[in-house]
Amino acid sequence: MMNAPGGLQRRIRLFSCMMLVSGNMIGVGIFTTPGVVAKAFNEPWKILWAWGLGGILALTGALSFGELGAMYPEAGGTYVFIREAFGKPWAFISGWIFAAIITPGVIAVLAIGFSAYLGFPEGWSCKAVAMTAVAVLAWINCRGVRAGVLVQNTTTFGKIIAMLGLALFVFVSGAHVPSFSTSGLGAMSFKSTALALVPIMYTYSGWNAAVLVGGEVENPGRTIPLGLLWGTLLVTVVYLAMNALYLIAIPLTEMRGNLVVAETAVSHLLGPVWARILAILIAVSSLGCLNATILTGPRIPFVMAQDRLFFEQFGSVDPRFSSPVRAILFQSAWAIILIATGTFDRLLDWVTVPSLLVSLSCVAGLIRLRFLRPEVHRPYRVWAYPWVPLLFILTVVWILAVNFMEDPRDSLMGGALIALGIPLYFLLDTRTAWRLFFINLIRPRRNTVWSNSCSFAPENPGPAPCRMQRRLSR
Repeated sequence: MMNAPGGLQRRIRLFSCMMLVSGNMIGVGIFTTPGVVAKAFNEPWKILWAWGLGGILALTGALSFGELGAMYPEAGGTYVFIREAFGKPWAFISGWIFAAIITPGVIAVLAIGFSAYLGFPEGWSCKAVAMTAVAVLAWINCRGVRAGVLVQNTTTFGKIIAMLGLALFVFVSGAHVPSFSTSGLGAMSFKSTALALVPIMYTYSGWNAAVLVGGEVENPGRTIPLGLLWGTLLVTVVYLAMNALYLIAIPLTEMRGNLVVAETAVSHLLGPVWARILAILIAVSSLGCLNATILTGPRIPFVMAQDRLFFEQFGSVDPRFSSPVRAILFQSAWAIILIATGTFDRLLDWVTVPSLLVSLSCVAGLIRLRFLRPEVHRPYRVWAYPWVPLLFILTVVWILAVNFMEDPRDSLMGGALIALGIPLYFLLDTRTAWRLFFINLIRPRRNTVWSNSCSFAPENPGPAPCRMQRRLSR
């Protein structure tokens, strides 16, 4: 088995890559956000159009990330792309937010959702089941990427078949189909579409999952782009089918603002027993998304630790299972603390802006790298360049502007989290950043660059001691 840099092993194939992308995207959102999206429109066809548009926009991001993932098939994905395009300081700012806030917070939310949909009442019983789920999945993923991928393939394939089967059953059952006439296409409001795309793009988020485990994907130059492409297309089909099901089952007026729209729709069509079965399906969906997050998320602190921008202990690989055990345990333990204290809800309200900016920076980095490093081998090049990445960039800027106008407080808090990363970078990188600064300030030399050089011995996959080296600038 071919080893990847850092001691990981390439064991993820195309089907598993697709299931990882799809499973990371399909969580609880498709069962709740359609009710929020429906508030922005007054005709059923407009809702389907908005969800289709969301799928196209997610696809532009997936295609752009496909080129980056094929260029740099390493663990950490987004962190690596920003590091290569903009340097370590900016990569650290993006990485620490994911390592310390976004990933543990998402794990906590998904675990609580899994427990709640199983029927446990709100309180310590719900939290206990959620913490147990996190601990069990962390243990499975610590035993190697094959174990985590097996759970991922099973849960994701099962929920996709169940959702498509449910939608197909409703379509062939002869239920009333609302009018989807597209007369008046120009009547769609620019502002209403922008507002609807905020929850839609949140529901589509997760299409970049494959790049986070790029160091463990077989034949990454082909597998990563195809996994991102087919995984995103599959989820788009599932989301359109589920929204059509909701529109068939309940009137649009009842759908607007309904946060349990899936249960309401199934209850109307098939009765309360099937609504309970749907709740179990949602729990399985949460479990699959939870496993995907526990599988992919720790790769960011792992590669940051190898760059000596995070706690060094998290940069090691277990020699028996070839997995970053300490990084997995760190993020899972932190998520369990968030579940126990109940502090994750507010944190996640603040990370919309940082997470969108990270994706924006990666795609902007793709364009930058085309100019800076044209010599780098690119097994895959994004289609219709530069229009596809530019469309993604403009859409994210549009969504950020709408998000700021609608919720300036949370947007400003997200900006504060980004700004906090600047002093943290210098605090954690004191062995390099501060020494480099003072050495060049006090003892500058002509045509000389002081840099930090790290070497990794093949027999020791962990980070080797770094030393200050002087090298002549070219």
